[in-house]
Amino acid sequence: RNCAKGRDYASKVVEAWPVQLASWLRTHQPDRPLAPAHLAGCRRTPDIQQRPRILSPAPGQTYLLTGSANESNQKLLLSAATATDDAYWFVDGLLHMAYPSSSPAFWPLKPGTHTITCSDAVGRSSSVVIEVR
Repeated sequence: RNCAKGRDYASKVVEAWPVQLASWLRTHQPDRPLAPAHLAGCRRTPDIQQRPRILSPAPGQTYLLTGSANESNQKLLLSAATATDDAYWFVDGLLHMAYPSSSPAFWPLKPGTHTITCSDAVGRSSSVVIEVR
């Protein structure tokens, strides 16, 4: 509400769903009353202790590449709950992509053991280690 001072606004009840489901609902049920995106230019005051929580992939998970499908088409969903609007995804220490935290991101599976890290806009991060065979 602090950001609403001096602006016209209306209070209403909306649905708040996990990121993956909300993204699907916006596409498939556009009239559904979902929580809006954070207002651009209105600073959030993130909790300095709240690191991104990686929702996918799960830590310690093993993924198997299938020989029947094109390897470049086998992708892993990268999803995290963050206190800021942006997520920065790193795979094995290299930046894979910067993305709005509310949007799904994908990484093409590659054989080996990988460390996947999600950082937010203020530098907090969380990591998981996965294996791809």
